[in-house]
Amino acid sequence: MTEEKKPQNEVTIRYLSSSAVVETYEFARELGYLGDINITRRGSNTGGPEDIISVATGSTDVGHAAWVAIINAKARGAEIKGISAPMGNSPENWYEGTPYLSKWLVLENSSIRSAKDLAGKKIAVHTLGGHAEYVTREYLARNNMLKGDVQLITMSHHEEVLRQGQVDVVAPVGVQIDRMEANGGIRVLFTDYDVIGNQTHCGLFMSEKFMRENPETAKYWKGFGVREHAILVDSDVQFWIDWLVSDGKLKGSQFKPADIYTNEFNPYYRKTYYPSY
Repeated sequence: MTEEKKPQNEVTIRYLSSSAVVETYEFARELGYLGDINITRRGSNTGGPEDIISVATGSTDVGHAAWVAIINAKARGAEIKGISAPMGNSPENWYEGTPYLSKWLVLENSSIRSAKDLAGKKIAVHTLGGHAEYVTREYLARNNMLKGDVQLITMSHHEEVLRQGQVDVVAPVGVQIDRMEANGGIRVLFTDYDVIGNQTHCGLFMSEKFMRENPETAKYWKGFGVREHAILVDSDVQFWIDWLVSDGKLKGSQFKPADIYTNEFNPYYRKTYYPSY
């Protein structure tokens, strides 16, 4: 008896999951959008930087991370590229008028009311090198403060550490925010929309090798909590390129947005901008 061969067009996509969110590809699988494409979970991650390492080294095929982390990885030679927007804060997709935002939370009775009150305080984020760290740094910079004026630390269980007084501010992820607000006794200090406006939070990315080998598979990814059809625009990325240049991490001409992301695998982009494609 000969061994049954795997169909040539069968593709398996490997990924790491996050404890804080349901991945877009998990939704796509359950809704039947993936057809014959298989996805397999290879464990969990601690945040976007770990996703980048995993995809860049070939351990997995898809991940998501803050744009600033993706740009930094590209600068270090990682051959990855953003293809869609898994989450964002675009008002046009706020569910029933409810913003989909990242929020920096303090206790209701906290003395922290503005940026200047953050001096010397502890801010807990999910991971360093990601969205929360760099939005925090941008918030500080806009208020004439430096990164060293606060203590950024990585901690989980944000609700517990805030209510127990171990930290002064937390930047939780996803449903953690809703749960904390529902439990009461906290308030919002600022949101990412206050700081960076209408942007995708991060990029869904794959290795450039995987995209070259499987061009018909990448096109199935959709986004949520982002602008219509999860289309990416230059301003999503240019903001962070400029930020890293001003921070001395990049040279001014090192990257342009097209080096960091592509819409070529998004069928809605083609229909919108190239209807005869």
